[in-house]
Amino acid sequence: MSEHTALPWKMVIHAGIGGTDYIQILAGSWDIAHNRHSTRDWEEELANAHLIIAAPNLFAACERLLMDCNLFRRGGYWICPFCQAECAAEFNFAHKDGCPVLAARAAIAKAKGTP
Repeated sequence: MSEHTALPWKMVIHAGIGGTDYIQILAGSWDIAHNRHSTRDWEEELANAHLIIAAPNLFAACERLLMDCNLFRRGGYWICPFCQAECAAEFNFAHKDGCPVLAARAAIAKAKGTP
C-alpha cells in the first residue's frame, strides 16, 4: 500500500451555484474529498469534513500510541496498562475485549486497507 497524501490537509468552504455551499478537502492542490452533490445536513457535513482532515493525525497518533504503550513488568510478566493482560513475552499479548490497544490496531488496519 502506498502512503497517504502528505499533510497538511485543509477544509475549504466554497459558495456553490444557487447559494448551495460545498466543502472541499485539499492537500496542497490535490482534491482529497468534496461534497458537491451531497444531500446531508450541513452540520453533519462539517463534522465529517473535520474528521477527514484529522484522519492522518489520528492515524499517526494510533501508531505512536502502540509504539509508546508503556508496558510494565510485574513478576516475570509484561502487563498491558489498559486491560491488565499478562504475557511472558513482550508484545505477545492476548488483550482483553474492549482494550484500547485492540481498537487502535483495528483502526490502523482499516486505514491501511488490511483485514
